[in-house]
Amino acid sequence: MAKLFRYFDDWKTEVFTCPKCGWTGIFEEGDVEIHDQLMDSSCPNCDYFSTPMLAIVSWPTMEESDQNWDKVSEGDKEAIIKRKRFLEKLEKMSLKSAAELPDLEGRKIIITWDFVGEEPDGYTALIYDGKEIWREPAVYEGYDRFSEVVDILKEKYGERLVDVEPTKVSYFYLLGDYFGADGAVEGVRKRIQSSTGE
Repeated sequence: MAKLFRYFDDWKTEVFTCPKCGWTGIFEEGDVEIHDQLMDSSCPNCDYFSTPMLAIVSWPTMEESDQNWDKVSEGDKEAIIKRKRFLEKLEKMSLKSAAELPDLEGRKIIITWDFVGEEPDGYTALIYDGKEIWREPAVYEGYDRFSEVVDILKEKYGERLVDVEPTKVSYFYLLGDYFGADGAVEGVRKRIQSSTGE
């Protein structure tokens, strides 16, 4: 069974032994795979389809990084500080309730979800009838945020809301690198349309 580590544990120098073939080595000498939430190391000598996984290392949370600040590289420190600033800005500027949205005229409301500005500091702009009705920091791979905002729009405009249509540039930003994001965004749009009979 693979040994589990938190990122700031001493996994870099520990020597692992393959229970199948007896190979020994440190994490980075194994067959390393990188994933969104973690990385793992398997025996490099055994057959790929049956090789034992030797160790799993989870990426650090923001809290874990704060607690181990002296162990964080300068580059990672800059990235963490930047991420914290973004999250503070998002919290301050994000749409939280239907009361923040303007009243709109029209029996059928189609809102455009657009990306304005430059990456990575751009904004999501909600546009109706050529006018911007809301703006907040754009979230990369923000398909979950798309769903949250659509729920608020639906609360405000009810069955009159028939679609929230991402522009081409905003769609790529919403999807990011996540394979399933396209289905998530389109699923939200279908949910709107099915509730209105469109």
